[in-house]
Amino acid sequence: SVLGLNLAWCDPLAGAAVAIMIGKDGVQIGLDSIRDLTDEAPDMAEFKIYDALYHAIALTDGAVGYSDLRARRVGPYVALTFELQVVPTLTVIEARRVELEIIRLIHSSNEFVAEISIHVTPADTYG
Repeated sequence: SVLGLNLAWCDPLAGAAVAIMIGKDGVQIGLDSIRDLTDEAPDMAEFKIYDALYHAIALTDGAVGYSDLRARRVGPYVALTFELQVVPTLTVIEARRVELEIIRLIHSSNEFVAEISIHVTPADTYG
């Protein structure tokens, strides 16, 4: 008894508080692991994927747009796969240059993107 107070209940209360905090952290770690193991798509806004992609397309002559964007986590990074739509009159060599420029611009503007896989297609001229 300190200063005449009975504080015997403080130790079990502190132990319960620590147990609750450890349990909460354990559940969070478990949920994060399940998300990683099931290949849950990462939050595109968190990794600024759309910003990097729009920026790269806007700066690259011959690039028109993209479709079928997929992202997956690779540790703390993101791997992207998408279809890049290019001007239909480009040669294969010109389209490849556009693809490489898009990859370079995304990598230079976004440190979270580890891998990029692009399928180049001609832009739909019919609508």
